[in-house]
Amino acid sequence: MYAKKYRNKSWAVSEFEDMLCRMYPEGETLDYWTAQLMWTEFIDDLCKRGIISDKQFASWGNPMKYGKPVRIRVRRDVHSLKL
Repeated sequence: MYAKKYRNKSWAVSEFEDMLCRMYPEGETLDYWTAQLMWTEFIDDLCKRGIISDKQFASWGNPMKYGKPVRIRVRRDVHSLKL
């Protein structure tokens, strides 16, 4: 009946971290309030596009620790590392 399946929060956090890695150089630090605003705008966009539900938008808090700066770290693909 319901063909649309909403995404979960862990998927959204992963996408958000990837977006930050594309926007800022590795090692740069964002203050907490900037990261909070970016997270809110990010999930608002997901909700408006129908990727997450209104209930998810209302209940998902900021995944960053309160008051702590957010340091940008580029995630490395394990398969691309040469050992």
